[in-house]
Amino acid sequence: MEKTKKPLYWIFIKSFTDMHGYKHFVSKNFLKAFVYMLLLTLILSVVFTTVYVISIDKTTSDIIEQLKSNTPFFAISNGELKINQDQPSTLVETSDKGTLIIIDTEYTGSITKYEEYETVVILAKNDIYLSNPSIRYLVDYETLFGTNDEITSETLLNIISGSKSFLYVFLYITIFLFMLFNYFMYTLLIALIVGIVRRIRKKLTNFGVCLQLSVFALTLPSMLYTLWMLTSINILLGDFLIILLSYLIASKGINAYYVDLQKDITNKDKLV
Repeated sequence: MEKTKKPLYWIFIKSFTDMHGYKHFVSKNFLKAFVYMLLLTLILSVVFTTVYVISIDKTTSDIIEQLKSNTPFFAISNGELKINQDQPSTLVETSDKGTLIIIDTEYTGSITKYEEYETVVILAKNDIYLSNPSIRYLVDYETLFGTNDEITSETLLNIISGSKSFLYVFLYITIFLFMLFNYFMYTLLIALIVGIVRRIRKKLTNFGVCLQLSVFALTLPSMLYTLWMLTSINILLGDFLIILLSYLIASKGINAYYVDLQKDITNKDKLV
């Protein structure tokens, strides 16, 4: 079998255009496949996060400016928010009803009071409440800030004003790790399915080979999945379709690998 080193772009293209190219993807260990997984995930996560950051940058800047303009002086000490102003006090309210940040020291956790907003952050007397379609979260001030020092609104605003770049870097890292983990889990799933099907059909099967080749088979599905997530289009059974496409490509690629392997063995026997 030919063992010449192939460039990354060649592997990228061949992974979904030429099943017989899969004979070049297998190595003695998982390193080649892992490096490919790492690079592809990095590229896709950077593209996805950049588009997402661009889409929210204006809103983020608007939220920070509203906080600077609307936040009255308050202090948090001994786990309690203290403010000399009528309640509630709105700090941020986006025009699309997407985000509401408010001080309401009489708030007791009613989930219906501000339900018209998508994301709600409420600074209550002893706790911070966060609510959005995905989670409802509650944390008390004592856990966040302790009880030794007094935290003022000015201190919090200075931290928030300087945290935008840090938050974006954190977002890039978090999304990369999340996508890398997902890529590996999908790879493991597809390799298991292909391996089980091949064994049921009594075909030559090596799980290590299936795992390596499944990494490359996920190239096109992972690109389509990223595009799907960016467009936010509601596709019926979208996850199932991605898995099905991944299985079809992996199955064809792995079958082609074993066919080419058998041909090489046969040709060597003839030469002997």
